[in-house]
Amino acid sequence: MDSIRMPLQRQDSIDLFEDPSSLPIEVQRLLARYDDLLENQDPYKACSAMLADIKTLGYVFDYGLEGIPYELRPMNRR
Repeated sequence: MDSIRMPLQRQDSIDLFEDPSSLPIEVQRLLARYDDLLENQDPYKACSAMLADIKTLGYVFDYGLEGIPYELRPMNRR
């Protein structure tokens, strides 16, 4: 099968990537800035840089070797 398998998420997990309008404007701007990088550069490296930047705003996310970010959430929630 050629489709990419997304990691399984726990039942109680949240993923704010699915509802970016609920995020503070600073986080929305950061996500928009990295959108192009994720598409046109090495997505794994872009995710690494984006994670470092988004942590300064109080959020974290997970990503795998394929460089697809998922499960965006506030830092105090896992």
